[in-house]
Amino acid sequence: MIILSLDYGVKRIGVAIGNSELRTSTPINPVKNNNKESLMAKLKEIIYEYEVTFVVLGYPLNMNGSESLMSKKVNKFKNLLITATGLEVKLIDERLTSFEAEEMLKNSRGDIRKSKNLIDSVSAHIILTEYMETI
Repeated sequence: MIILSLDYGVKRIGVAIGNSELRTSTPINPVKNNNKESLMAKLKEIIYEYEVTFVVLGYPLNMNGSESLMSKKVNKFKNLLITATGLEVKLIDERLTSFEAEEMLKNSRGDIRKSKNLIDSVSAHIILTEYMETI
């Protein structure tokens, strides 16, 4: 199964593609979150290109497990994504994935400032990797 992983952000959506049979995940370029129409068009393009059959979406909970303000935005985005694509979308707890992504990039590249655009997609990669460990 080909899985699309998304890390929702107000400015950018981090994106990773994975194969559940091979247990692989690769971050790809993030998608700008300018407006609903262009965002959904770009995500549909990715879904078609990679033949995606399932979506995991990072769900930003507070450290105590309660919903955050961003959780509500993610829920709205999830519903929009389901309507636009017809694909099943599973919410995955994403607490600390951005921090983990920053640490990964810092350790591999040295200068985190040059990697800012990658953080969202590396977060999506971490979300997908964690999901695949549960299936």
